[in-house]
Amino acid sequence: MIDIPYINAQGLESRATKKFKRVMAYLQEHKLDGGRKGGNMRLFVFNPKKGNTDEPAQIDAFPLGVMPLRDRWRYEMNSAEKAARLANCWRMGNRYCSSWCTRNPDMPLPSIKQWGGAIVVTLPPGIVGPKKRFAILSFSGLPEDADEVLCLLVAQAMGWEVETKTVLLSGNKLARAFFDLVLS
Repeated sequence: MIDIPYINAQGLESRATKKFKRVMAYLQEHKLDGGRKGGNMRLFVFNPKKGNTDEPAQIDAFPLGVMPLRDRWRYEMNSAEKAARLANCWRMGNRYCSSWCTRNPDMPLPSIKQWGGAIVVTLPPGIVGPKKRFAILSFSGLPEDADEVLCLLVAQAMGWEVETKTVLLSGNKLARAFFDLVLS
């Protein structure tokens, strides 16, 4: 079990809400929202060492936007699955910084389809204890490429470190377009 001495992610939900509105405006303007209007964001800390057996520890979770009740459970489950899958990759020595790299939307039922939409971030000292911590920020509810974009924008707004080269190489064209806007 991961020891979490204290949590200080002040402003996470309010900044996530602002970035969610920005992403939704873009999706609606380009008719890419697919009728979706909300989802679930989660933040987990995890042990990045190869071979560890610690499960990621959720330290924050909240809804963004409006979700139909029938979809809420699915978005919660998917956001957790994305984070767990990414942490498991690190356990095996594959240091992917985006769940997009391991997505498998063709996973046969009854398994959970594996979508993109989670990223690894480095939290600065003072967020979770006195030292830097690896964490996973995950969102589910929008089209999967937008889920990842939202996580990237929230991490940037929080001042958290993100390994952008993996995200840019992941194949998520929407993330690349947003990063080109952010970096220009």
